[in-house]
Amino acid sequence: MKKWSHEYAKCQNCGSERFPHKGRGYCKRCYPLVKRMEKIDSWDLSNPQSLKGYPVMALTYRNENYKRKLFIELKYGCKAQIKERLDFLRHREAKLTGQVQIDGLTLEMSLARIASKCRKIKDYRRLFFGCAGSIDAHFDAEQKRYLFSLLNRIEENIPWSGINWQKIFLSKRYIDNMPSLLKQECTMEDENPEDYKEKSYKKKRTKE
Repeated sequence: MKKWSHEYAKCQNCGSERFPHKGRGYCKRCYPLVKRMEKIDSWDLSNPQSLKGYPVMALTYRNENYKRKLFIELKYGCKAQIKERLDFLRHREAKLTGQVQIDGLTLEMSLARIASKCRKIKDYRRLFFGCAGSIDAHFDAEQKRYLFSLLNRIEENIPWSGINWQKIFLSKRYIDNMPSLLKQECTMEDENPEDYKEKSYKKKRTKE
């Protein structure tokens, strides 16, 4: 029987043997995410060469305090989203291999995620909302696992959309989950960038 890799029996993140080994004990799905996490870890505001993949817009603010605060929030938010994706792949594999029970809610959420990718379905959140109880009532454990495996085939062939920058900019959830030292840096008092622009404009008008 062919080994998954020379040193590893399965992916060190998701535990899968279904996808080929890509590098350092990770499958082809998880390895790019691990590499992306390491690249984000190396971001350094004082070293522009390290900021590959960092939004250029976030570097345009002249207020250094605000720029530093935004940098911490974006870096932490990106890492959090990649970790969420790695966790998602690991939990999904556990369900496929029978380590985690498949219930109606699991299938409801899978249906909702697939529906969200159909652009013409406007209110996809309500399309399958509340169907978990009905699924549990009509399907036994083996049938639910089979249904999950079919839905999984669809989801696995939908490419991950990547980092959701808007979600990081608008969400306080990532800041709330930060380690206390980082949170202190992000919540320090500084000028709002719009206030800074207004002050700069007023100063310019005064000189004129």
